[in-house]
Amino acid sequence: MLRKAVGSGSASDYFVVFARDVVPHDVYEVFISWPCHQEENIKMADPNCAKQPPSNTLLMKFLLDGGTVI
Repeated sequence: MLRKAVGSGSASDYFVVFARDVVPHDVYEVFISWPCHQEENIKMADPNCAKQPPSNTLLMKFLLDGGTVI
């Protein structure tokens, strides 16, 4: 539905409710692997391991086109 909403330019007519505090990777996949870098038990995302910029993910396109996420 997100692809349809973004593709048709009608994202502002939709809202998405996440039942958990984790966003599915198929709508917001940025990193090739997680963790990209680990140092002393601290997981960090290294900008060099990004698959795509966050603004190019389906979820961000949906939000930037006026969609709502709860």
